[in-house]
Amino acid sequence: MSVMLSVGIKKFDLLSDTASITALKEGVRELNTQETLVWTQIKLSDTDWTSDADVYNNIDKNLGRGYRWNPGPAIGGGTLHYKSRSVVLVRNESTRNSVGSWL
Repeated sequence: MSVMLSVGIKKFDLLSDTASITALKEGVRELNTQETLVWTQIKLSDTDWTSDADVYNNIDKNLGRGYRWNPGPAIGGGTLHYKSRSVVLVRNESTRNSVGSWL
């Protein structure tokens, strides 16, 4: 019985870890979607291009429950955490001709 319980716990830990990694990937995807949306809105506005700081400042970096930044986020990136997993992100700036990205 204890062997089955041990195997079950290990499988649960593996699934939980996999889910956290997937959540981090989805968080990065959301940041990139936000970056593209804000950049496009600025480009299509009457004022056209302003600055990378304006793009960054208008991105919603609050990804929801379970996510946290430590430190950051900052205009150049930061460490994104979800539950027990984390990823260090670098943000490439947006320019007049190209949208930035979070890697």
